[in-house]
Amino acid sequence: MRVVHVWTPSPTSADGPPPGADALHRAARGVLDEAVRPYLARARAGTGVEPVLISSGVSRALIDEAARAQLLVLGARGRGGFDGLLLGSTGSQCVFYADSPVVIVRRSAQPRSPTDPSSGGPAGQ
Repeated sequence: MRVVHVWTPSPTSADGPPPGADALHRAARGVLDEAVRPYLARARAGTGVEPVLISSGVSRALIDEAARAQLLVLGARGRGGFDGLLLGSTGSQCVFYADSPVVIVRRSAQPRSPTDPSSGGPAGQ
């Protein structure tokens, strides 16, 4: 399993990378390391977890990764309210252009029951 974190660096100038670029790279690496830590501890023999940090445009990098994947799973920021009902631009681009199936996972603040009318489950249909 490849766990990919894509971050977009600030544009460079003729003078080189912008101030703070190293700190941003370290922060992105920290986000990735934290995300894979639980999976690395539980990985079974033969079930590797490969953390991959990419510095690029997010949508393009994920679409490129999808070309060699069986499934592309994206996390959604879940802005909530009406905006939360919409699919973000990265998710939309991946759904339309990725060569593999795409699943978008929203993180819920509270677990929802399939019988809870507010969750959109069977009781709410």
